[in-house]
Amino acid sequence: MPLKAALWRFAQLIPDGLIVEVIEFKTQEPEFADEMTMTVKFTDVVGGTEVSLLHENVPAGIRPEDNETGSRQALQKLAALVE
Repeated sequence: MPLKAALWRFAQLIPDGLIVEVIEFKTQEPEFADEMTMTVKFTDVVGGTEVSLLHENVPAGIRPEDNETGSRQALQKLAALVE
């Protein structure tokens, strides 16, 4: 992906519950230039915590399967840190 930079900011933080991040992609490629919102929700479940992700306004140049793969990899890294 021809990104020059991405800027992250937190739009909402609720301890132990919710993180809303806004990611602004900086690039000369119009299909990648956009602002995406990623919402991470934490829910207590028997035996642990369920983590769910919602991506909104994903730039057209990012294939859904690539976005899913990246999200799975990030969750695997998180699991390795907390298990």
